[in-house]
Amino acid sequence: IHPTSNWQSKVIGWSADSHCTDVLHDRMLLRYAFQISPKLDMRRIIRAFEKLTQRHDTLRIQFVDVKGKWAVRINDEHPTGVQVKDFGEVDDEVLEAKANQYAAAPMSIFADSLIELLVLKFGRRGDVLIIRIHHAITDAYGLTVIIEEFLKSLLGIPFLSSAVSHADYLEQWERADTQADKELSGYWAERILPVIPPLNLGRKAKGLEEPGPIARQSTIGLQLPVDKVTYSKIGAAAKKSGVSFFSYVVAAFAEVICDFAGVDEVYIQTPVGRHSRKLDTYVGEHTKHIWVRYKKAQDWNAERQAALVASQLREGMSHLPSATMELNEETQQAISDCGAQLGIYLAREAGSYARMKSSRFGNAFLEGPNKEQRMGLWKIREMQLRPQAHTISELQIDLIEDLKGHTVCLGADADAYDSEELAKIGDAIVKKLTG
Repeated sequence: IHPTSNWQSKVIGWSADSHCTDVLHDRMLLRYAFQISPKLDMRRIIRAFEKLTQRHDTLRIQFVDVKGKWAVRINDEHPTGVQVKDFGEVDDEVLEAKANQYAAAPMSIFADSLIELLVLKFGRRGDVLIIRIHHAITDAYGLTVIIEEFLKSLLGIPFLSSAVSHADYLEQWERADTQADKELSGYWAERILPVIPPLNLGRKAKGLEEPGPIARQSTIGLQLPVDKVTYSKIGAAAKKSGVSFFSYVVAAFAEVICDFAGVDEVYIQTPVGRHSRKLDTYVGEHTKHIWVRYKKAQDWNAERQAALVASQLREGMSHLPSATMELNEETQQAISDCGAQLGIYLAREAGSYARMKSSRFGNAFLEGPNKEQRMGLWKIREMQLRPQAHTISELQIDLIEDLKGHTVCLGADADAYDSEELAKIGDAIVKKLTG
């Protein structure tokens, strides 16, 4: 029995709340599906999965109630192992429907197993391999490691380093350091104060209360209408100016929010993934959130505003909030008095591009759905699963990178924005990026 991590405690609290909706549950389920032919060697699949789950105790986590408090139990073995369903000969439509049905099936955070490997067999069409895992025990980086190491086990490639265990992670990354936490809290207080009042946009403009991440009823999303030539120009400008493509996206997103709300400042929250090589073999969740305090430009200049965002991101990265850091009482009180919520607007680099690119299976990760590849004896096609809930924030922008280049997508609370409103925001962002 071990303590839960800070993230696990938060997700358990969300999931156990009586107001928790399917939107949050869906966002907490990470999944991939691959159509593979010829048929898989089930003995090798079973051995590879056993090796993977024995190597990473995080994949054997079960949350249990110990005297009224949630804790982590590490099972000796994975409770279910590989699950197999045989559907015989079917057409393409049935294959796609079954893959989506099993990939999207609800997964309770209180289940015996928080990772599932399913093999759906479809006769001459081959097999569909589905990996499903709860976000409480992994993140995008961790999922990349899981798939990579599963493939290594399948192909007989040895592991060259030991894995970071759940207990090791808690000891190294979640042990309280009072003095360091105090300094970090002071740094973030300086960035947050004075508090920016809630913006008259989205739910607030419609007279609706902000429900937080647990109680959103439905979401909508769209891909921004940007062609490859424009993406290439933005990428070239980013490279020339020495800032990231992501900084351009955050700046355009924040500027448009200020424009639509008629304000001069906005908080943009952004998640930060792995920042230490010591976590290379850790498959559990390790994401920190930092805030950009964006000030609207007097005259829009994409390069200048992106540089200002990049400066805040770099500085924030050197002051990442620890698992035990809390904002000081003065800051918390100021936020409460103002009614501000710092996670309304989220900007995210989706996936784990750098980790995927560095993998020996990089092409398999980055080709994207519906691209057939060869791996040893097999032909493999990542399947295009139906979209998940788009966000648990009120408004979110994602930068997605793969071998084809960049894609920018918006996700929104459907009660805060309708499709027409979201399209107008998207068009305005495109104009900022291309202007």
